[in-house]
Amino acid sequence: MYETNVGAGLPVLRTVRNLVQSGDTITEISGVLSGTMTYIFSQLDSGHTFSESVISARQLGYAEPDPRDDLSGEDVARKMMILSRVSGIDVEREDLEVEPITPEALRDVDSATFLSRLSEFDSEWKDRLSDLKKKGKTVRYLGKMNKDGIRVGLEEIDVDTPVARLYGTNNIIQIKTRRYDHQPLIIQGPGAGKEVTAAGVLADIRQITDSSQYK
Repeated sequence: MYETNVGAGLPVLRTVRNLVQSGDTITEISGVLSGTMTYIFSQLDSGHTFSESVISARQLGYAEPDPRDDLSGEDVARKMMILSRVSGIDVEREDLEVEPITPEALRDVDSATFLSRLSEFDSEWKDRLSDLKKKGKTVRYLGKMNKDGIRVGLEEIDVDTPVARLYGTNNIIQIKTRRYDHQPLIIQGPGAGKEVTAAGVLADIRQITDSSQYK
């Protein structure tokens, strides 16, 4: 079982699977699926630089030892593929549109060089966020799956939306179905962390060992 592959301890896959098994049809899944990205962008909104935010996420254990594993968008892409397949949609990696936020000049350098040169791109992010703030907007890294396909990348959003108000390592997943059409089903909470992930794994183990599930 693999519940914690999406949303750590949040009941995301279980919810989608139950909806499908009950005869519902998933029409759209969207939201923030990376606790690392939530942390980085909430830090940027708080006035920290891009390099400070990424390095801090790495030091706290939210990001991978090489943060490009997160900044590439591949982590969110994998989660969107899993969600799509659980929803009954057969997809492969080449079917996804993925926008990395790793600076292009640093994508192929070694890890030490990447970290040491990351501050070169601080002003670029500062200017972008400053311009958005004047419009009452900010930016978040989102995944979205619907009839038009699957996209993972940056989206400009209003600062007063629930997605913009995410903090820490929180995830938010919105699920639209044939039944939940006008008002989506929303799952929100910590999407990273040792304790919540361990709890999710334990829940899977208990479900496997509960023989009543397989009678």
